[in-house]
Amino acid sequence: MKIGVSLPVREMAGDIEAIKEFAIAAEELGYTHLRVPDQVMRLDNKYLHEPITLLAFIAAVTKKIELVPSVVILPIRQTLVFARQAAQIEILSKSRLRIGVGVGSNREEYQFSNVAFETRGKKCEEQIKVLRQLWSQNTVEFDGRWHSISNAGINPLPINKHIPIWIGAGAKLKKQIISRIALLSDGWFVLASP
Repeated sequence: MKIGVSLPVREMAGDIEAIKEFAIAAEELGYTHLRVPDQVMRLDNKYLHEPITLLAFIAAVTKKIELVPSVVILPIRQTLVFARQAAQIEILSKSRLRIGVGVGSNREEYQFSNVAFETRGKKCEEQIKVLRQLWSQNTVEFDGRWHSISNAGINPLPINKHIPIWIGAGAKLKKQIISRIALLSDGWFVLASP
């Protein structure tokens, strides 16, 4: 059995030394993964570090614990930039990255990002397909609704040319979410109480 822990970044706020010590202690105690939550911008925003940037820091002070941003609200992020950031974390951590993605339910976050809330699920599906290609191929050809890439790619690629993607969703799943998890992901983050 693998047991991980969530980094209490909201509670630790700006105490970077405490964050570092927590990550190291979690690794030393044998936890298999360290989860870091995501939030871009919301009304009454609470203190929360950007997860990809924070994981770059944690990758440098740990050696074996898996790094898990979850759940990144993918449709409000620029796919190509996120692909490159994730590839870099995968390289810096020596393949210890597993990404949790989702579409979220906060309309304001989409409004502030100037991204359509109603098409977030379909956009996320396309983004996952683009990410998979960008992480595994030197040259990508993709023509979709939100992405058009021809004869281009990112460099360097992740070490394994694959970064596991888990989809975060609640316990009451709609058919399209079940399909997304089954067809596009490597796992499911259950975002519900037991």
